[in-house]
Amino acid sequence: MAKIFKVLVELYELLLTVRKNDHSGRVKFTGSLKVDDLIEIAVTRRSDINAVTMKVSYEILKEVALEEVCNSKHVEFGLTHNSLGVNGVFIGDHPSWDSKEDSLSLVSVATVEIRGCLKRATSFF
Repeated sequence: MAKIFKVLVELYELLLTVRKNDHSGRVKFTGSLKVDDLIEIAVTRRSDINAVTMKVSYEILKEVALEEVCNSKHVEFGLTHNSLGVNGVFIGDHPSWDSKEDSLSLVSVATVEIRGCLKRATSFF
């Protein structure tokens, strides 16, 4: 059976709508975790891998993923698919790159796994 996730949502009154009881919702975050926190949790679940090995493995994978994304590869890493996007308008038959106007950005799209978790999540107020 798939695990169900519970998400606390805070409601805020929408003042710009015609109806008096319209609300928007925001997720009420219950904490913040960094890689070391995640590693500590993972080690307690899988005692066959120690924290140092897991951290070194993560750092190596992160470095490789970073290099490959910056080399124009589409990389799945963690909870997202990552690739580069281009910002700017290029005019004419032979446009040039203008670093004042043009830039690269990171495009991240949720993986199938995280989208599945979102479908199984229930919200409460």
